[in-house]
Amino acid sequence: MLLGGLSDYFGRKRMFIAEMIIFVAFLALLILCNDFLSLAICLFGLGLALGCDYPTAHMIISENIPSANRGKLVLGAFGFQALGAHAGTGVGCVVLILVPDLSAWRWMYATALIPALAAKGAALINVLLIVGILFAVVLADRAGRIRLQIIGFIGCAVGLFLATLSDDATGSTRIALIFAGFMLFNFMTNIGPNAQTYLLAGEVFPTEVRGMGAGFAAAFAKIGAVATAFLFPILLASIGTAALLWGLIVTSVLGAVVPWMYRIETTGLNLDQIGR
Repeated sequence: MLLGGLSDYFGRKRMFIAEMIIFVAFLALLILCNDFLSLAICLFGLGLALGCDYPTAHMIISENIPSANRGKLVLGAFGFQALGAHAGTGVGCVVLILVPDLSAWRWMYATALIPALAAKGAALINVLLIVGILFAVVLADRAGRIRLQIIGFIGCAVGLFLATLSDDATGSTRIALIFAGFMLFNFMTNIGPNAQTYLLAGEVFPTEVRGMGAGFAAAFAKIGAVATAFLFPILLASIGTAALLWGLIVTSVLGAVVPWMYRIETTGLNLDQIGR
């Protein structure tokens, strides 16, 4: 929220360069950390830089291209996040093979400074993230942001429902349901909620507060991500897999209802018209 808002005052390009400097500096320091405090400080610095990147990178692209192609180009750039996640799985696996001890984490962070490798392990599921973002790129300026958002959330609910069916299955059927469910979930996440939320957050606010608004939206997304990391293991242990998945199905359905109720369609709309 802080650094995203500063782009409204100091300019998009200047803040984008600043965030990259902050990111690289803390990443280099992170590799050298020898205690918990320094590790926490460096991770905080990385998060600060990435938090700034969400609104500023969006602004740099969306404010400098024609309205007719804005959706596909913004989401095309956003798609590299899915590519990074896909490659990161493979990089982590390779690092553990080469350095099979506790110090491997340093090399995992160090690889962020160089081009990533091909992926393995979770590749079959993660590849649907990339396919999803490709579909989002093609359809965003044709089908509209809100429609894809709603379809994506409903698709996520269906994918999670398939995963719940695995609880009563055994053997290959159980594995097939799990893979099918989460492959569909990953595909629909990137065609809808992940991609369109990012796109809409940088478009629905008036120009004079767009950086602050996009930063505000990104901040709440990160609150959700952090809460998930902490709460999921607790919920999994206390209520079980099936109940947790059903809870996610309900939230996905709500995710489809809310954008429909408060929809602001920005497809093809000149950003200078927002708020007027």
